[in-house]
Amino acid sequence: MTISAGRAPSPSTDTAAPTGASTLPEQEHHISAPSSRGPREYTWLDHLERHAAEIPDQDAVIHGELRLTWAGLHDQVREFAAHLHARGVRPGNRVAILMSNRPASIVAMLGAQELGAIAVPLNYRLTVRELTPIVERTSPTALVYEDAYRATASEVVEQGSVPITVHEQADLDFAFAGEAEAPAEASVEPLIEQSPASECAVIVFTSGSTGRPKGAMLSYANIMSQVLVAVYHFQITGGGSTLVNSPLFHIAGLANVFRCLVTGRTTVLAYYATFTPEAFLENLQKYNVTETYLISSLWSRVCKHMDAHGITHPLENLGWGAEPAGLSTLEAMARCFPQARIVSTFGQTEMSPVTTVLEPEYAQRKIGSVGVSAIAVRIRVVDEQMNDVPTGEVGEAVYLGPGLMMGYWDDPEATAESMQGGWFHSGDLVRKDEDGFYYVADRIKNIIISGGENIYSPEVEEAILLHPNVKETAVVGVPDEKWGEVPVAAVSLIDPSVETDEAEIIEHCRSVLASYKKPKHVYIFDELPRSGTGKISKPALRESFGQS
Repeated sequence: MTISAGRAPSPSTDTAAPTGASTLPEQEHHISAPSSRGPREYTWLDHLERHAAEIPDQDAVIHGELRLTWAGLHDQVREFAAHLHARGVRPGNRVAILMSNRPASIVAMLGAQELGAIAVPLNYRLTVRELTPIVERTSPTALVYEDAYRATASEVVEQGSVPITVHEQADLDFAFAGEAEAPAEASVEPLIEQSPASECAVIVFTSGSTGRPKGAMLSYANIMSQVLVAVYHFQITGGGSTLVNSPLFHIAGLANVFRCLVTGRTTVLAYYATFTPEAFLENLQKYNVTETYLISSLWSRVCKHMDAHGITHPLENLGWGAEPAGLSTLEAMARCFPQARIVSTFGQTEMSPVTTVLEPEYAQRKIGSVGVSAIAVRIRVVDEQMNDVPTGEVGEAVYLGPGLMMGYWDDPEATAESMQGGWFHSGDLVRKDEDGFYYVADRIKNIIISGGENIYSPEVEEAILLHPNVKETAVVGVPDEKWGEVPVAAVSLIDPSVETDEAEIIEHCRSVLASYKKPKHVYIFDELPRSGTGKISKPALRESFGQS
């Protein structure tokens, strides 16, 4: 199937099928309109249909020189859904998507959801070794991939026995192949009662505390609740455009896209092989962007560049988060974007994701805080027995609210563990001050946040231990001016007489881990420091690396 930018061919138009695709029978092109499907809850698919009818010629998605109107996006989604349906995709089936930030990723996701299937965005930075367990766990009926990841997709399909493949050969030029012999409808039971739209819309994978991937099942209701959070706290009205810098396998990127689908804003998709302030500012200017989000360390780089060149920009909404921002960065944001409403958000995938918000008037008064609870989110700070701790004392943040995931896909043990006492356990150690503002004190889990990405030290340690001459290892996060935090490894060797250096171990990690997860530095120890109980002491390692 070849789909061009703008309006796609109508079902009655004859179109040539590309190599590897088949031409659908006429009746298979028809996907019934929502009104004829019987009663169902209102979702962003209905908003897509509404915008296609009311503002058909306005831009819905922009990527580079490619522009999709609302009418064009609507037609392409339905055409894509028709092809999936003809090959056996049914409600509850999973459709995996291995794509960078491009319009085809949105078309694939919405096309799957049009059928009641579940989208599974895959992290394109991962290796085949890392992707395989995700594919095995979700057993997708179809895998959609772009040409840049053809080699990875081929290996994943071969190992995961995926019956249907969809190859985007060029912009919105799809070749469909394969067929599902017996499409099975999965029964997806919600963790808590959610109304409306309790069906699973997307599975977003996040590593567990051991590095084992866990798929957070997010329902239509979960994500629609986050649209409410964004509209309320960012004071969003109709119109305008949002530059999506976060990848669409990440909840931050997905949440922005769904928000635009509901509110009728234009989604501008950014893709950076390497982020630079120049490329980012060019996107703001070229596409007349009114809203965007970056992690604070990237805002710092952007503002330094703007100050150096005497630049300001009329951005309306500026979002930041994922890591703390210093006073100088906050002042620089206000100076470089004088018209912007500057809001910090904090959260995690399992909550769809925002749990706390720091409004602009409190950013400098409450520096270091992640803010107060977002609208529709309940937060408690508790001890190990689920007792509330006194104000000012440290405990674990636990959450409830309509954004709470349905549970982890095919992982009842992890789901039960995360919901002990009936509240979702974040793994974040926090304290709340007398004004209701929260501060993150530490993490229960071994998480390193580098460039806004979660890196789990046990996963990196497991990869390092695959090296034939590594006896023991420990990985910790250390501050980094560019990325906020980076992983650093300490290792001891099985045979110290065999030459094994930092470069060799880092190169070894590159072969088994996504590049951003590999340690920035590796230090060789005769013996790793240990605590009184005999465990490797990570605090001692941080101290030896010059950290407290």
